[in-house]
Amino acid sequence: FRRVLFRSPPASPSAEEIAALTRLAHDGRFRALDAALAARGFRARLSAHILQYPPEYTGLLAAAASGLGRARGDAEDGTPVVRALDGALAPALLARLQACFAHGGPFWAGTGYDKGDVGYFSFVHSLDHPGPRTVLDEVIARVRALAVPLFPAAAQASHAEWWAHNRPHHKGHQLHFDSDDEGQGGVRSPVVSAVVVLSAAGGPTLVTDQPHGAPRLARHGWLAYPKVNRVILFDGRFLHGVIPGRAGQDSGRRRVTLMVALWRDIRVQGTLRKDGIGAARRFPAPGEKGAPAWCAAFTRGAGGAEGNGAAAGPGPVAAPVVPVCPVWEAVGAANGATPGRNGLGPPGNGALPRYEECFQGL
Repeated sequence: FRRVLFRSPPASPSAEEIAALTRLAHDGRFRALDAALAARGFRARLSAHILQYPPEYTGLLAAAASGLGRARGDAEDGTPVVRALDGALAPALLARLQACFAHGGPFWAGTGYDKGDVGYFSFVHSLDHPGPRTVLDEVIARVRALAVPLFPAAAQASHAEWWAHNRPHHKGHQLHFDSDDEGQGGVRSPVVSAVVVLSAAGGPTLVTDQPHGAPRLARHGWLAYPKVNRVILFDGRFLHGVIPGRAGQDSGRRRVTLMVALWRDIRVQGTLRKDGIGAARRFPAPGEKGAPAWCAAFTRGAGGAEGNGAAAGPGPVAAPVVPVCPVWEAVGAANGATPGRNGLGPPGNGALPRYEECFQGL
């Protein structure tokens, strides 16, 4: 998993049990779900607004009007937490990127991602070189250009780190914090993190208002739905993840995404040639001796003219994010239990549950 800074549960439910529990949520059977979760020692779960998320835009205006959060994706003090933009990449650049990360393509096999046991790996690009050398440099430049007006600190970034995922509809990604070297030696977060959607499937991205070290669980959150050529930008300090895709909405497509983190500074952990696949490897220059064969697909011009990444057709359009509040509910809330009886306390107070006591549908 990507940078999870919590220990794993000593005896987590089986994949079959998790699937059955998540199906209860998808069917709206929260009384039965809470009873089953309580029997397994869970103290909190993601709220019904999240686990049983609606199709994109359905109920959006009603949710905003009923006070479920801030529809712009802002924190309580008005600073931006998350934004979504449609039409982010020029059509030719998008098509080239989709070809580079096509399911069954050389990237997934060459990196070992297809085997499922390679662990987390990522690549780092300096932002100081004079021009884009690879398709990824061009995408990174575009993401940074989109981020700066919304998150001005992105202008101070010196490096970009990227990684990618290719998952079936029902697979989410557990809540986590992004951190340099997966949190070793302390948490150091990027200025901005971004999700570039290449294939729309699966559940929405959830971004919360919980920074690392907070004394309480997140209260406010925002759902950003997957849509091709949508870029989701958010403050890299905050807890986030991907909600499992709802049963009955599986089109057979896979959720393919490219993640980009903009850093003021990040420690490059080695090179592919010397150190192999791993976190924060320097991405090789085009034609670099010893670079894996799959890297060649990312060379600019190798797959056709991708055009100027800064020119994205008519320009990006702001897409709504769906506010959700609360993010968490006490196990038993569906059966009339008060939050205090389940150890969560009133909003912003009470004992903080352990990570393994919080059900995410994963």
